[in-house]
Amino acid sequence: MTKPAGKTGSGGSWFNFLIIFIVALGSFTYGFNNAIVGSVFGLPGFFAVNPSSNTILGAANGVFFAGAMLGCLSASILADKMGRVPSLQVVTILCVVGGVLQAASVHVAMLLIGRLVTGLASGMVNCVVPLYQSEIAPPKIRGLMVGCHGTLLVAGYAMAGWAGEGCYFEPDPQIQWRLLLALQVVTPVMLLIASPWLPESPRWSITRGQETLAKTILENPHSSSSDAGDNTLAHREFFQIQQQVELERATPFGLLDFVRIPSYRRRLLVAYGVQFIAQTTGTLVVANYQVLLYNNLGFLFTAMVAQFADSTNKVGQGFAVFFLFAFVGFYGGSIDAVSWIYCAKIFPTHARARGFSISVATFLGAALVYTQCAPIAFANIEWKFYLVFILITAACTPVFMYYSPETKGLALEEISELFGDQVAVHLSLEDLDTAKMGVNDGQDSEKRDTVQRVEYRYHSDDSKIHGPHSWSEMQLNYNSWQYHTSLKQSEIQMLVAL
Repeated sequence: MTKPAGKTGSGGSWFNFLIIFIVALGSFTYGFNNAIVGSVFGLPGFFAVNPSSNTILGAANGVFFAGAMLGCLSASILADKMGRVPSLQVVTILCVVGGVLQAASVHVAMLLIGRLVTGLASGMVNCVVPLYQSEIAPPKIRGLMVGCHGTLLVAGYAMAGWAGEGCYFEPDPQIQWRLLLALQVVTPVMLLIASPWLPESPRWSITRGQETLAKTILENPHSSSSDAGDNTLAHREFFQIQQQVELERATPFGLLDFVRIPSYRRRLLVAYGVQFIAQTTGTLVVANYQVLLYNNLGFLFTAMVAQFADSTNKVGQGFAVFFLFAFVGFYGGSIDAVSWIYCAKIFPTHARARGFSISVATFLGAALVYTQCAPIAFANIEWKFYLVFILITAACTPVFMYYSPETKGLALEEISELFGDQVAVHLSLEDLDTAKMGVNDGQDSEKRDTVQRVEYRYHSDDSKIHGPHSWSEMQLNYNSWQYHTSLKQSEIQMLVAL
């Protein structure tokens, strides 16, 4: 598909941002579908037909997260076999089916089956969306783009609460809760309608031998104001991905290799830890059990709940609400977005779908344990249940900070080196400096001039400036100096890709 670049000058295009936002509708879907049950079970209309709603709430959360775990583990198979975009299309259809079953339920069993289907689809979308975003985003702004997953996910949590507030004023008790459940199908339908216009992941395309398609995909969203119309950034990235995929083809890979190969094992443990910490903040307990925990508006941050939850002190209750919003704000602005960004990009291309899905399964598994324990915990130890989240998070954070390498600004292919794997081609700015070190004064002037021209082109932000020589001349010069042994082969590859 050919689209206007809409250059932003940040290593990506407006078209790229549009792709990320459209796919993030799936992120919103997960957040909304996850949290909607708390709003539904707080409606008088639902209580009228389900007097034992508190018991059903635990079951609804349990089947949702059980389905989500199965969904995220199967998502890797779907994404690798069919591709990232077809996987999204399958997932959106499942989301619609689950929402319809819940909204039309005539029995608790039908409601729980619908909740299971929705959980299955939500677990899959929670894997495929950040996986796709990480592979379609340019390195310089990957954090911003993949962070949209966490942002829209939290927006889904929030919208579930506001939707429940709106449906509360519906006078018909049946419409009141059925309408709220039916709203789960809105964003999946929007994503399904837009999906035919989404480009496939270029990395997946290259693994399937579709190099021409992959190059075209990269050229459209990854053009920038420094390209001068020659798609330099896209060509560099295509070359690097292609070489890395070829290198990784020789690496045997299966589920047991996550344990057998040290670099893969470290990735898996780091991803496991990140997602476990994200869930151990208690955010989903807050989202799904807020109906049971609000009491005279006195709620949520542990110290405030302990002091003011059962009091008539409106000032104290106000501070409790403030700390609720502060908690959600800090969570959304820190580990929520970062956990998805980090885990989606640390695995190599051929293992990314499987590795990331396993890490998300950890997130959902912890959610299943916490949400199932929450009703009993709140009934017996009340606000002290939050101390579990505080203490575990405090203990795990230093471990995560010590064992997790920084990946900011690196291409997905270059991150492998941080975990001890070989990188076929380096295209970062630091490698340009490495190439310069091999061309000192007194050596071949032709090689030195070539590196200088490449450096000039690399730093130029003006699309009208091509440096001291034309870009095509710089590429042609490769034939005249590729056999000089003073430049390493990887450095030559880097310069040609530039």
